[in-house]
Amino acid sequence: MNLNEDYYRLLQIHPAATQQEIRKAYRKLAHQYHPDKAVATAAPEAFALLQKAYATLSNSNSRKNYDLVYFSKRINQAAAAEITDPRKLIQLIINLRNRIQTQDASMINSGAVHAELMLILAEQHLLLLGETNAHFKQQFLNEVQACLRALAYPQSADILQHLKQHCSEDVTPLLTKMGRELLWAMRIRKYQFIFAVLLALTLCVIMYQLNQ
Repeated sequence: MNLNEDYYRLLQIHPAATQQEIRKAYRKLAHQYHPDKAVATAAPEAFALLQKAYATLSNSNSRKNYDLVYFSKRINQAAAAEITDPRKLIQLIINLRNRIQTQDASMINSGAVHAELMLILAEQHLLLLGETNAHFKQQFLNEVQACLRALAYPQSADILQHLKQHCSEDVTPLLTKMGRELLWAMRIRKYQFIFAVLLALTLCVIMYQLNQ
């Protein structure tokens, strides 16, 4: 077993794994590396690290905190490499969007998503975007917008402001449209919540009156 701090790799699971998958993977590996059963000299150390990984990922709060560091580290490694091809840049944003869409909404760490987006949208990367054609820019911004839907509106607005400052002027209309759509989405979510509360209260009143 490779003893490092990549808990997902240690448990041999995908970063979007469910709690059930995490528990199943831990039980399988714990049985294999338990000091009473394993013969390898590294078994106690491996088992202790497995326990640490499971304790972190099986708790929703500690997992969110771990993901904030984990995903930032991964994108930092990618950003540290010389990204000179816009196709690599769009692949980063597609990978992020895929991870968001495969995760349970309650498990999405908006802080981690925001941090990773800011790293992908670093100024030097946006300069690459400026050298591409209109179709590529539209595709890239569509992927960004899909990621922004996982964020609270203030976080999305922060990303949009960053894009407006560092993108070429020809994408300004696209960013303006994106801002309007995200604002409307935020308002719809807000009013859906209010409507749900009012509906619940109305049903409670009706049930109370029927029972009188």
